Amino acid sequence: MLRRTWSIRRPQAYSLTRRVDPGTAMQREKGMIRCQVTLLDDCVFTCDMDKNHQGEILLGEVAKHLDLLEKDYFGLAYTDEGMMKWVEAGKQLKKQFKGSRLLALQFRVKFYVPDPSHLQEELTRYLFFLQIKNDISSGRLPCSFESAALLGSYMVQAELGDYSPRKHQQGYVSELQLFPGQTEDLEEKIAQFHREHSGKTTQEAEFLLLANAKRLEFYGVELFPAKDHHGIDLSLGITTDGIAVFKSRTIITTFLWIDIRKITFKRRRFFIELRPNQDTGEQNAVGFHMDSYDAANSCGKTASTITQFFRTAETNAKGFMKRSKKRFSRTERQVMDESKPLALKRSASVRIKRVPPKRQPRRTIGTNLGVQGGGGASMGGIPRRNRSFNMYDITQKPQVTIRANGYRDMSEEPDDHFDDYPPLSLSQQAITVSDDMTGQFTLAALEEEHYPITHRRVSDLEQGPTDYYDDQVKQEEEIGNVCMDDLASEGLLLIRLEADERGRYGFNVKGGVDQKMPVLVSKVSPQSPAEKSNPPLEEGDQLLYINSKPVSHSRHEEVIS
Repeated sequence: MLRRTWSIRRPQAYSLTRRVDPGTAMQREKGMIRCQVTLLDDCVFTCDMDKNHQGEILLGEVAKHLDLLEKDYFGLAYTDEGMMKWVEAGKQLKKQFKGSRLLALQFRVKFYVPDPSHLQEELTRYLFFLQIKNDISSGRLPCSFESAALLGSYMVQAELGDYSPRKHQQGYVSELQLFPGQTEDLEEKIAQFHREHSGKTTQEAEFLLLANAKRLEFYGVELFPAKDHHGIDLSLGITTDGIAVFKSRTIITTFLWIDIRKITFKRRRFFIELRPNQDTGEQNAVGFHMDSYDAANSCGKTASTITQFFRTAETNAKGFMKRSKKRFSRTERQVMDESKPLALKRSASVRIKRVPPKRQPRRTIGTNLGVQGGGGASMGGIPRRNRSFNMYDITQKPQVTIRANGYRDMSEEPDDHFDDYPPLSLSQQAITVSDDMTGQFTLAALEEEHYPITHRRVSDLEQGPTDYYDDQVKQEEEIGNVCMDDLASEGLLLIRLEADERGRYGFNVKGGVDQKMPVLVSKVSPQSPAEKSNPPLEEGDQLLYINSKPVSHSRHEEVIS
């Protein structure tokens, strides 16, 4: 439970709720709903709410209980038929939970910030720390062995403090269940890194965990199971960068928000309509088959709320998409601007009571925790969206993939096809929706300068155990010294080309930092070295390195020279 000494904020103008003790058997008045909210420290907050109140009032009650200033980053989640859903802020409770008198909800992070330095208060950073811990321990946030060791060492430093040979004897890390299926080798590596963190405060260790976790590929990704027109199982991941398409454990493409014109759904079909091709003017669209109408609707809502939250201020800057008239929340920029002066006034008086770590019996020699029959530990809490998306083993290295901007079918020949929805051409299929089981979501543009559109993680967490990057340019410069073959093992595709007899490679590129877009392959000439390479270069592929030099922050002229 979190507790603070005082708050300078004014009382809310509206009538709120009557707090009740969870064990009190009081008779609820007609029209009241009892809400049991599990907090990030596993404590339960219980209150009675008027069913006519909107979801934002309930979230405000939880925030008031925690004395949380930056509540806009968080939300209240619940499980409906195996799918995680969010309590809608602007909708009455009685319309979201018809006939319900008791609600079981979870308070959790809804918007994962690209940079933890945007969080103004220590309490907010601590709640993010708890959320990342839960994501890691439940398998929602997989990572490689080295990354797990580094992240685990920050968790141990934050919860146990400096390493002490007297207090921290052999096997002390095994008392903490940090990762699913954690092994003795991993615990030894965590202990090794932990010894190097001596002198770091709890707050510093928590911040370092956030600063490193943000570079993991699945950081803040909301996953939805889907199929392509061949019936191949995929997952759509909604991120701050755009909509990522995963096959098994590998990301095969990302549709960036700056390239998406709108998203729509019709029954169980989910469509992504892209902006016209700059070279040909063709109208492109991609379709996916979701598990249900609710899944398609929920995927669209998630995409819309993320772009609404991370959009720019109320301007009509070039590139903005038509906004929905419905307001979902304040923007992150507004939250930062409004919270900063209040956070400065409150900082001297804030006192946070951190929950001690949960402990388990120490590992005996030769024992592996959480592994039964070779499988990982089961996940608790809210089930993951993607029922067909298996959890990483933390010792498994990511597979090689390519950064492609357009959808690339990387599957083998399918066993069967679906007749109920035809293949959707990337350039010919028009989107028309007209019946009751349809929907359209409009997206707000992200601020290019505030959130540069770059892929998190190039080499996962290559930095040393006591260093971290909080400067993106510095990170790119460091990455430039990494061996390209190492990058391939970390999830990127390395393509080697040899020029033809005229010294040409046979492809054109567009983009650059001066054009405010990533460097993409715009054209590949037939029978050219680029097309004949194995694997071949394709239109829409994003270039991250040329001759071992990073190009993410290069001007267009520098890329082509």
